[in-house]
Amino acid sequence: MLYLSNASKLKSIAATIVGSFSQIIATLLFGLAGSIYYIYHYDVVGAPSASPGFRKN
Repeated sequence: MLYLSNASKLKSIAATIVGSFSQIIATLLFGLAGSIYYIYHYDVVGAPSASPGFRKN
C-alpha cells in the first residue's frame, strides 16, 4: 500500500478490510462449530474427573 497511487491505495485498503472481515467470520464460524462438536462429544459438564473434557461418553 505504501508505493501505490492514491486510487490504488483506496482499492487496496478496501480489499484489506474485506479480507480481514472474511477471515474473522471464517474463524468465528469454524471455532463455533468446533466448540459445539467438542461439547457434544466430550463430557465437559458434570462430575469432576482427573482429566475433565477428555473422557468419552
